[in-house]
Amino acid sequence: MKSENIEKFNDIVGTVLGHLYARFPVPTIIDAELIGINTACEVVEGPGGVGQIVDRDDEDERFFLHTVSWLVSAGFAQAGHRTSSAFINVVLTSKGLEVLKAYPSSLTAGPSIGDQLLGASKSGATALLRSTVNEALSLGCKYISQSVSF
Repeated sequence: MKSENIEKFNDIVGTVLGHLYARFPVPTIIDAELIGINTACEVVEGPGGVGQIVDRDDEDERFFLHTVSWLVSAGFAQAGHRTSSAFINVVLTSKGLEVLKAYPSSLTAGPSIGDQLLGASKSGATALLRSTVNEALSLGCKYISQSVSF
């Protein structure tokens, strides 16, 4: 049985990579609302009954932001900058695009990894999304190891 964090990570990675693949090469904003997390601030009662706007402390939103940070640091995407709740001007790197244009090892034709991620994230096919993310990350690791020389 996989860790709940790994499954959540795979779900986010699949949705984000599919989103970036569909918009390539146009930079886009990536925020937690992409995966259904409400990022709106809350209005709470402040001193004297006056409304006060505060940021929510949302564990799912933090997990989302850490996952996208990992995609950037692992070289799948690049981002112009990050705000407290979003990444701005995000686009696939050449490595990310190469991985998503590849065909899964079980196929020689048909939908690419990127097309499968996009379709699975739109249709809610969680099992396909997770298995395709595993394929994409494995392929990405192979590309990294081939480009690193000691």
